[in-house]
Amino acid sequence: MADDAQRRVIGHRRGPLLVTGTAGSGRTEALVRRFTSLSEDGVRAERILVACRTRAGAATLRDRIETILAQAHEEPWIGTHAEIAERILREHPTEAGLDPFFTTVTAADRLAILLDRVDDLPLRRHEIRGNPAGLLARLLRRIDLLKLECVTPERLREWAMQRDREAKRPAQRERARREIEFAELYARHDSMISEAGSLDEGDLLIEAERLTSDRQDIAEELHARFEHVMVDELEEAAPAHMRLMAALVSPDRESIVATHDAEGAIRRFRGASEGSLEWFRSAYPAAEEVELLGQHRFGSEVGSAVHALLGESPGSAASDGDAVRFWRCEGERAQAQAAAREIEGRLSAGEALAERVCVIVGSGWRQGRLVAAALEERNVPFRVAGDASFFARPEVRDALAWLRMLADPFDAAAVVRALTRPPVDLRSADLARVTTIARRRKLDMVTALDAALESPQLMPEARDRIQAFLRLQRSAAAAMEAMRPDVFVRRLIERVGMRRHRLFAATPETAERLVNLSRLAELAADWSRRVPRGSVRDFVRHLAAVAEAGEVGAEEVDPPAPGATSWPSRRR
Repeated sequence: MADDAQRRVIGHRRGPLLVTGTAGSGRTEALVRRFTSLSEDGVRAERILVACRTRAGAATLRDRIETILAQAHEEPWIGTHAEIAERILREHPTEAGLDPFFTTVTAADRLAILLDRVDDLPLRRHEIRGNPAGLLARLLRRIDLLKLECVTPERLREWAMQRDREAKRPAQRERARREIEFAELYARHDSMISEAGSLDEGDLLIEAERLTSDRQDIAEELHARFEHVMVDELEEAAPAHMRLMAALVSPDRESIVATHDAEGAIRRFRGASEGSLEWFRSAYPAAEEVELLGQHRFGSEVGSAVHALLGESPGSAASDGDAVRFWRCEGERAQAQAAAREIEGRLSAGEALAERVCVIVGSGWRQGRLVAAALEERNVPFRVAGDASFFARPEVRDALAWLRMLADPFDAAAVVRALTRPPVDLRSADLARVTTIARRRKLDMVTALDAALESPQLMPEARDRIQAFLRLQRSAAAAMEAMRPDVFVRRLIERVGMRRHRLFAATPETAERLVNLSRLAELAADWSRRVPRGSVRDFVRHLAAVAEAGEVGAEEVDPPAPGATSWPSRRR
């Protein structure tokens, strides 16, 4: 039931309104109910714009609002700022000076483009350290942040050249010149994307805001279209987001409602000197403010999940007894193992369901991989969310292991994973014998398997598994030289039986894993279109580099599949 503060938000009809409150105070719920109330008052859904900073938040809002509008046959404008910007540009590509068939590129697409032309990039002052993908992924993240802060390559170059002129010490001069080089890389990146007829997420925001600034007629059309604008997660908004939202709000009505949680901001942007909260107050000085103080989330499904994890009854206090405990571990690997043991114990004792367990790691890629490996060792189903989630998923790692092993038989880690995972499932004791043979005779792992077949110590079951593996390996190695990468990846997934194994696994996450395997084939198809003469080995090297960089692009939006532990990463 709504309290007085929420009722003020729900009933607000004209002028700007700022809704503040901490997590669980009901800010998003108030927006959903306000949307419902506006619809009941006769406002059509397509005349209400709802923007959110994250895809996860936008998906939640969209699902809840579309459920309410199930019978309305209307398409509401709900999405992230970038999604809304893209939708506007799709309607007015010519007026924006864009190709009507422009494409949007993900971080993975852009990383692939840069990797394919890495020799042409200005990187003399940047240390590659044997991993260009890792370096380029970091530089791409910085480019994205600069675009959100509305910093152009030209502006960055001017700033860096000024620093160079003012430098008094060699170290200061070197840093300034590295920034000049990065500004050139930034410009080169934008040029490559533009030449391909594409836009990245930052470009979408910049171009949509520029369109409304340059074309007053389109700005007035959008002002007339959107009677009400609602913005959730204002604390996460960057200057580019704020500018776009301000451009879409009619200056006559200023009917905008925004929610803000000062304690919940993960990203901090430099472009707004006073922050998003101060920006809103400055842009709309007449705005009313409503503070939500209650905790409406707990006691519901999320509260039950917390109690289930802690082994408490729903009526007990979350702070009582041993609700919060700490482990002291020697390193990241020990920390991951400790978390996995705790989860395994809780699941085995029936104290929690896997889908109600969440593991939060600090730096998504490295720590997340360690947690994933620890859970995998214990056969605990899990789903990864956040940065690099795609390449951390078991089925994708299985397929990548086969690809790497076929491209390089000396890649021992890839061979070991291919042997110990379905469909081969070689026991650890038998794998130890093969590894010993490889070390003693200085053989690659695949050749060591042939040698192991001559050993009388090998059990018949292990012999059969190794022989089946070698048949698959030789067949795939022969086909690899004659097929395009996209065709080969699809054929490998079918031939090795990964898709068949997932299909008959009869687990709740099966459908998601099949989609991930299909997505891997789509990555191969995209690469083949960019590099039509590239070989399978070239693609594997590229894919391994992208996977090592921990970059695939789209932020995860789907909730964890039933029966799977979730571990999201949070990056500051």
